[in-house]
Amino acid sequence: MQVEVKIDNSCNKPKVIILTSSISENINGLVMKLSKNIFPIILGSNDEKIQVIEQSD
Repeated sequence: MQVEVKIDNSCNKPKVIILTSSISENINGLVMKLSKNIFPIILGSNDEKIQVIEQSD
């Protein structure tokens, strides 16, 4: 899975778009997690790129 974060100062609310060839259990689970907004997202930077850091890391 590829994850991309774009910083846009004109964006008022975060927007998530999932591009996929088909809906799977993993995609459904991801949509459910994002819809509930119950988990904190930890971001870090590496070589000038923003990356999501897993809680287990």
